[in-house]
Amino acid sequence: MNGFISSFQRTARLTARHPLDAAHAVAFFIIVTSLISVTVDNATTSGNRDAFVIAIMWVVVLLATMLGCAAAYSQDYEDGSLELLVAHQRPLFPSVLGSMMGLWFFSTLPILLCVPLGAWMLTLSTSVWWMLLLTLLAGSIVFTLFGVLGAVLTLGIGRNGVLMALLVLPLYVPVLLLGVGACQRYANGETFEFALASLFAIAVALVTFVPFAIAALLRVSQEY
Repeated sequence: MNGFISSFQRTARLTARHPLDAAHAVAFFIIVTSLISVTVDNATTSGNRDAFVIAIMWVVVLLATMLGCAAAYSQDYEDGSLELLVAHQRPLFPSVLGSMMGLWFFSTLPILLCVPLGAWMLTLSTSVWWMLLLTLLAGSIVFTLFGVLGAVLTLGIGRNGVLMALLVLPLYVPVLLLGVGACQRYANGETFEFALASLFAIAVALVTFVPFAIAALLRVSQEY
């Protein structure tokens, strides 16, 4: 528990020192949704438009989250604190979980808070907003986990954003399809409960197992 709290607090301090890192992801989300809002065909029927907007919002949140996770552990790697963490923290799981939850809270959550603004700009039916936020809550956790996983896989490689995207993008696809599908089914008045439950079950399972994989990768990164 001490490792979790200290890692969460360290993430908070790093965010306070470099607020623009988190702001970049939020700005990306707002800019992209703004550009889409002025190019979407207003003649699109309401039902089709809602399905289209839901898919667009999910993809934009995914890309913004990847942008926010790209630098995960990079500063710790460069200043040597990651080596100290790996050498002295036993077990490493609480620290990794704390760092990831801190990254989600300070980088991804602000993006989610902008989702209603994006939904309004894209004229998504207000009745769908809560379902969009609910599905994105689970989806954003998964996006953050895989984003950190990709960042750790590319530690020490300069300009690693493209490589990170290539490594982890296939992992996003099933969750993306499931989340968009659940929200679209709700918008169309169809049964959505199974897809929604599956989405949250996947998020819980990944929160349990992915930190162990990241901890193992961090140890390997300090051995070679």
